Formats: sequence, C-alpha cells, structure tokens
Amino acid sequence: VTDFEPRYQFAKTARDAKSVTFTTTTPPPGQAWDPMLSMRLSYPIPRPHYPIRNLLQAILLGGVASLITAFLIARGSPDGYYRLAVYVTIAFHFIHILALPTFVTYDGMQYTHLSQVLLTQSFPSHWDFQRTPLYPSLLKMAFFIGGEQPLAAILPTVFFGLGGILLLGSLVKRLAGPTYAALLILLLNFYPYIIGYEHVLLTESGTVALFALLLWCLIRVTWLADRGKYRAALQVGIVVALGYYQRPTFIYLTPIVAICYLFLIASPAVGPVSYTSLWLAIRQESRSIVPRTLVVVLTPLLLSAPWYFIASPTTGSTASRVIGAGMTRQAMIPVNDPRLGAVAGEYARSEERRVGKECRSRWS
Repeated sequence: VTDFEPRYQFAKTARDAKSVTFTTTTPPPGQAWDPMLSMRLSYPIPRPHYPIRNLLQAILLGGVASLITAFLIARGSPDGYYRLAVYVTIAFHFIHILALPTFVTYDGMQYTHLSQVLLTQSFPSHWDFQRTPLYPSLLKMAFFIGGEQPLAAILPTVFFGLGGILLLGSLVKRLAGPTYAALLILLLNFYPYIIGYEHVLLTESGTVALFALLLWCLIRVTWLADRGKYRAALQVGIVVALGYYQRPTFIYLTPIVAICYLFLIASPAVGPVSYTSLWLAIRQESRSIVPRTLVVVLTPLLLSAPWYFIASPTTGSTASRVIGAGMTRQAMIPVNDPRLGAVAGEYARSEERRVGKECRSRWS
C-alpha cells in the first residue's frame, strides 16, 4: 500500500531572468505518488545564456575559412586528412558548447542533486541507489572547476562525446587507414544525435564513450606483440567495470566481452581464419588463454561488487515502487486490487474517465 501513498512532488516557487527555483512540497491527500515529480532539489537552476550572435557568426566564419585553408594544405595526404578531421572535431566541440543551450531532464536534475549529495553528510541517506556514482562524481568535479552553471554541467558529456569520436577514429585508422578514419570522425562529429546528447545531462554520452574505449581495448589486443598477457585482459575488465559505474546495465556485456577477447587472442595477427582453426588454437593454448579470459570476467564483477552490495537492499524496493506507480498510471492494475489501498477510489474514478474518453474518441 505504501508504494502508492503520496510522497513529495516538485513545485516552482520563484522565477527570474537568470534562474528558476523549485522546492519540495507535499501533494494533496489522496493523490497517487508520481515518481516523475519526486524531486528533492531546492536550489536555483540557472537558465542558459546565449552568446552574442555577431561573435558566433565571426567564430563560425573563421572556422569555415580555417577548414578550407587546412583542406588545401592537406590535399593528397591521408595523414593530413586525419589530423584535419581531429582538429575540426575539437574546434567544433568548443563552438557548439557556446552556441547550444543546456537541456536538463528529470533524470538530469536528479544527477545534479546527487552530485551535491556526494561526499557530504547527506550521503548515503539521500542517495538514489538506482544511480551509480561515476557520472554524479564527474558532475561534482565539473561544478568545482567551472562553478554551478550550465556550461560546467555539460563538460562531462561533451568530453565523453569528443573522446568517443576520437577513439573510434583511432580504431578505424588502424584497421582501414587514415582516410576512412577522417571520414568517420567528421560523420560522427556532425551527427545531430551525438551533439544533442552532449548537451543533455544524461549518461548516454558517457556510455557510448566507454563502449568505444572497450572496443579499442579489445581490438588493441590483436596488434600487441605478446597479446598483452594479463595487462591487456585487466584493462578490458577495468573498462567494463567503469561502464557499470556509469550505467549499471553495462555489466551484462561481461560474457560477450569475454567471448570476444577469447577469440581475438586466439586469432592470428594477420589474415582471416576459419572457425575450426580458431577452435583448435584455443584448445592448444588453453593454459594461457583461459586464465586471461577469466581475468576479463572476474575483474568487472569484483570491482562492481562493493557498490552492488551497498545498493542492493534499496534498489529492489525502489524498482518495485516505480514499476508499481507506472502500472497504476497506465491502468494495468484492476480497480478492486487491495494493494491500491487508500487511493483505490481515486484510481477507479480515473479509470472511469479514461474509459469514457476512449469511448467518445471511438464514436467521434
């Protein structure tokens, strides 16, 4: 019953030209708890300030002129194209940091709140253990360096996006050559979804960057002279663990990563190979391959275990509460279900209104 009782909701208390202030309020009696309104943020959220339009135009025109000049200088040189693409990507990131606003969703506001809770007396009592601590930690560092303002808030996502693009470009350069790498870097650099997510306070940009780093570490094994021994396996496992602390579902990649690592260290350095030959190579070198693969599996599990055991007592109840509230909002629970408790009457009236609207829309 307590899963559907009112908790807190988010209400606007003040607004001016620079910021909007919200506070936590208690919803009216009988109102079902809505997890989308359960915020504890009580400090102003600065609005983004748009730079001067003339200054932006000058920067963009200067960038285009520099791009044309650099292209003429690098003409005919694949390595020159690659370096040019890297320079353009870095410059473009600085431009769109200034040119585009910061977008804060419900999750982004919660990450901001968690960054304020981290390393304070409110931790862990006010921590939402559905969230892992890597991204809030980076937000706290960004706020410490740049102050609590929108440009500082997007620094982690922007650098994650930039790092992911450059890592994938470096990987393609090794596999297909600098010209293809330059094309990939420019394509990803101007891809709207990547640019958009770099300006949203979410974990997606960091997840893509860590996935790119994971690919880079895996493929790197094939060009190491000694296949990296245990050092390369440990690096792969640490990257998977970092991915878990950025986004918990990353840990489910562990068996897939281990299988990929197993095949990569058993494959020849040059040329394709059949699956039969690959399996024979694994059997012949099993004494050295299997222990390294176990390192890939066990490293992320051991590194993620501390947070898992700290968070597990609360994540189950939180997930059940959110799922229950979502089922209530979507009318998936029968109106006579005893778990609705005190909100059963309001739930039944809402269901009647919903059915009436559906009937009217069908007959209209």
